[in-house]
Amino acid sequence: MRPGEQKYVDRLVERCQPLVPAGETVRRAWTAVRGLGSNRLMLLSWFTQILLVLQTFRVIAVTDSAVYVFKSGWFTRYKPGQLLLSLPLNGAVQVTGRGGRFRVGSEKLKVDRPFLAPLVEATQTASES
Repeated sequence: MRPGEQKYVDRLVERCQPLVPAGETVRRAWTAVRGLGSNRLMLLSWFTQILLVLQTFRVIAVTDSAVYVFKSGWFTRYKPGQLLLSLPLNGAVQVTGRGGRFRVGSEKLKVDRPFLAPLVEATQTASES
């Protein structure tokens, strides 16, 4: 991971820490996109680019014992908001394909490029425990 990307990851971990329950420590965090507009093929023409408004944004935080999914917005992508979902760590994050696609609970998401390394680390840690 490049130093500039590490800065975003560290800042996101700091922002998620106050939102998790007391006693939990955020180990990894990343942002993700959900929805039809997150597909690369939607960017091929100006007609399909209108589907970009259908995207929803999430912030995923991984602690020692759980995975927390927070809502974020278009202009606040790197600021976690309302807690949407909390899952136990075992099997909560599953990589489903290439290009940073993964699943948390029942949501299919796509990770942003700078946060691909924390996603891979989280899935490896969860599979080891």
